[in-house]
Amino acid sequence: MFAPPSNPSPQLQTVLRWFQAIVQWDFNALETLLSDDYLHVTLPASAGDPNKNKEHGIAHAKSTAALLGGQNMNFELYDANESEGKIWTHARLYTKLANGAVYDNESIFLFTLSAGKEPQINVIKEFIDTKAVAERAKAVSGDN
Repeated sequence: MFAPPSNPSPQLQTVLRWFQAIVQWDFNALETLLSDDYLHVTLPASAGDPNKNKEHGIAHAKSTAALLGGQNMNFELYDANESEGKIWTHARLYTKLANGAVYDNESIFLFTLSAGKEPQINVIKEFIDTKAVAERAKAVSGDN
């Protein structure tokens, strides 16, 4: 498990705040953390998930929150690799739903951030496990 340093860089602080905002469905925080030209790219392209700008990304988060009944999630950060303007993370977002189904999303997130004391997220490239996503969608929708 990744343990953030006691004094994380501003860009790592932004990424950690993004994870907190996602698992708590804090859409106001997301609005602040994402740059106006934000882009979310889901990889591999064969997943067929279209790229999302800031407006569509926040709308997607809201629809996911609704699908999960607004229940907060947990996150585990397994690893993070940081360089100037970029952070790569291996993370898991998960929760148990009221119907007993488990929402479990393990991804590699590739963040590109602006410079400065309060960096914003310009791009997230999320590499997903397409098989697990398909199985999770069936479990969450109750189509087992």
